[in-house]
Amino acid sequence: MARRQLNQENNAYKNAELNQADGAHTGLWEFHSDCTALLEQMRDGVIILQDGLCRYANATAAKMAGCKIEEIIGKPFLDFVAPESTEMVLDRYHKRMEGKPVPTLYEASLLQKDGTAFVAEISASIIGYE
Repeated sequence: MARRQLNQENNAYKNAELNQADGAHTGLWEFHSDCTALLEQMRDGVIILQDGLCRYANATAAKMAGCKIEEIIGKPFLDFVAPESTEMVLDRYHKRMEGKPVPTLYEASLLQKDGTAFVAEISASIIGYE
């Protein structure tokens, strides 16, 4: 059973197509619904942003934020960033969206639903999504 699930997850990953859209977004991979199972099984929290809003969150991300997935979807991502990290995260977000080079891996203070701050390692990149 575990081997079958791993094969399904590997196939879902292999089916993600690299998208060479425009120069600023070279290396984008197209999000497929096949990836949902893979994302849900991850131990890492995954949130997909679009136009500054959270469009997808897996169960691990919701657990980290101390809320339900439905409480994340549609909210501005900055609602989950602690004040001490807001300027840095926002600056990197804008630069990344403009195609400028910024670190893809960094630490930031995030917020749980109850306002408790915690430090998380952020791995950010641009993908094509819906």
